[in-house]
Amino acid sequence: MADTGVPIGSTDAMIELPEPMPSKQRFVVLDTLRGYAAIVIVLYHYKAVRPLFASYLAVDFFLILSGFVLTHAYFSQPNFRFWPFVQARFARLYPLHLLTLITSAGVYLLVGRYLDKSDFLLHALMIHNIGIGPDSIEFNSPSWSISVEFWVNVALGGALLWCLPSLKSRWIRWGVLLGVSYLAFIVLALHAGHLNAVEDNVVPLVNAGLLRGLASFCIGIVIYELFVFVKPKLDAAGYRLISRLTPVVIVLFVMSLLNPAVETAADFLYIPFFAGVVFLAAFERGVGVAQLGRFAYLGSISFALYLVHRPIQQFFVHILDGTGGLAAEMGLSLVVIFAAAHLAHRYFELPMNRLVKRLLERGGHVLRRQFRRY
Repeated sequence: MADTGVPIGSTDAMIELPEPMPSKQRFVVLDTLRGYAAIVIVLYHYKAVRPLFASYLAVDFFLILSGFVLTHAYFSQPNFRFWPFVQARFARLYPLHLLTLITSAGVYLLVGRYLDKSDFLLHALMIHNIGIGPDSIEFNSPSWSISVEFWVNVALGGALLWCLPSLKSRWIRWGVLLGVSYLAFIVLALHAGHLNAVEDNVVPLVNAGLLRGLASFCIGIVIYELFVFVKPKLDAAGYRLISRLTPVVIVLFVMSLLNPAVETAADFLYIPFFAGVVFLAAFERGVGVAQLGRFAYLGSISFALYLVHRPIQQFFVHILDGTGGLAAEMGLSLVVIFAAAHLAHRYFELPMNRLVKRLLERGGHVLRRQFRRY
């Protein structure tokens, strides 16, 4: 983040306004919040403590944050190109998804659970939980949102490139995106009555999880554009207000995921709250807010945490078979989960991301040469 000459968190009257945001800026406070949300999801998947956490809502926070971050990294750039974006998203999401899918299938075989080959194929093609086939959350259950995120990314990437630019007014563009989000949430509310809708199709070929992802992602795009629009217009009083609000909102966010998991229509009230959390935390101002950046590595490994934890938990449930109780199960498996997430991020996720991206770029060049020949 550009140096403004004023410590982050200062509420003094004389505040030097920040310079325009660099395109490669990392939002380290948002990284930390993403890491916290991933940890809560890990805890949610221990059956004995699941009722204590409303962490299924953390997925909606992830999706709003994803819309925000991808708009910053890709959609807002003047040289945005669709196919390189799709390749980058595939290279980012697919390798670790495939690895954890294979691991989960191995655990299934180990514990003697039935392995549905057609369902496995849908997962392997990353088209599970979008409306094709049974759309069950078997195998590595958290991966439902990986499928949703990829295909929502593709759909909105194309819309932002070919359709929405014709809407010259940002207000109309925001209206369209928020309108799509509102309609999707209305359908979910009528269909399920809460946000924890994942498996069933709302209509043929449109899964509830897909609608949930589309709605949250659209909000993330608007929040980023609003952030960029508002930031240069803020005066000292505006920054003082943000500095006072942000720590309070972050504390409320932390507490909101620790509430008992009760699926009700009140779930939908979390969506504007999460949008506000992302918007305010992006400024990285307020007492104690800057210090959250020290834990940004949790955000770096959050994707690995999200995908590796479930098969490890299932493995320990089978191996321990109740020996030592919940303390032994959680104590041992959490150590392995965090170690595996660190190793997977550093030695698999990052290098495979680079490798797959290079292979896709090379394959694209070969195909273009072949098309020119004919």
